[in-house]
Amino acid sequence: MEAAIRLAQALGLDERYSDWHNTSLYGTSASAVTSSLIMHEGAEKVSASMLEGLTVATGFLSNRGTTSKSFQVGRSAAEGIISAFAISNGITVSKNILNTFSASLSTNRDLSNLTKELGKKWVALDNFLKPYPCGVVLHPSIDAAIQLKERNVISDDIESIEVYVNPVVMVLTAILDPKSGLQSKFSITHAVAAAIVYGPLYPEHFSDEAVNDRKIAALRKKIKVHEKGEVNRGQTIIEVRLKGGRREASEINRGPEVPSRELNEADVKRKFHHLSDPVLGKEQSKIVWDYFDALENKTNLSEISELF
Repeated sequence: MEAAIRLAQALGLDERYSDWHNTSLYGTSASAVTSSLIMHEGAEKVSASMLEGLTVATGFLSNRGTTSKSFQVGRSAAEGIISAFAISNGITVSKNILNTFSASLSTNRDLSNLTKELGKKWVALDNFLKPYPCGVVLHPSIDAAIQLKERNVISDDIESIEVYVNPVVMVLTAILDPKSGLQSKFSITHAVAAAIVYGPLYPEHFSDEAVNDRKIAALRKKIKVHEKGEVNRGQTIIEVRLKGGRREASEINRGPEVPSRELNEADVKRKFHHLSDPVLGKEQSKIVWDYFDALENKTNLSEISELF
């Protein structure tokens, strides 16, 4: 993760306004570094593996809404492993690849970010858990819609919905009439409609069944999305007109940097059990949670294999 994030920072390529998918693009090098370390290689081969990973890096944002978006991430992981094995078996790579790679993609690069305070500051610690299984830019809209549900706004009473978002939301999640659960993860209209009906959203709310739910489908058609430059990336304003002329409004504004709300331990635990209880059962899920909750005090991590 550290390698991938630092590569992204070094290139300065803003995924929101480019055609490249960061996870796939930098995933090959991240996987190569990890694989080389697992193979107990020295610094020179770890470095060469990272560079070899860059030679096969790819992945495009236009694949969002298709299974290829996940496939290209998996391919990046696989290509990284192959790159590490290649270096281990004598394949050589130019040390100028990093300059070539960065110059071909970005005019805003600063390669010093790759090693700046490395070992002192871990940029991976700035990563966060997503509260909802969809595009991050949709999260303020979901939370604003949840506020409406909590104020007893009923979908059947809604005549129209106006949603005001930053233009980047429509760059990344502009599938207004999704045809599948996968497409709904990139749909601003589905996210708002589903949150008004269901409240907090989980994987089942981005399924084919949810997309075809008549109540959700009808509500999506009542939504009009407006792009506003003065609305920042972590902000959404929703205005609802109800039967009888009543109006309701809701706003979330987290600023331009991090659109998702930060989950506390109770939030993570709730999400964990929602996902794991149907698979493992409540009792086993509790055992797993309790084990990892005390992970820092464990001395024998091989016990993990006994949990599943």
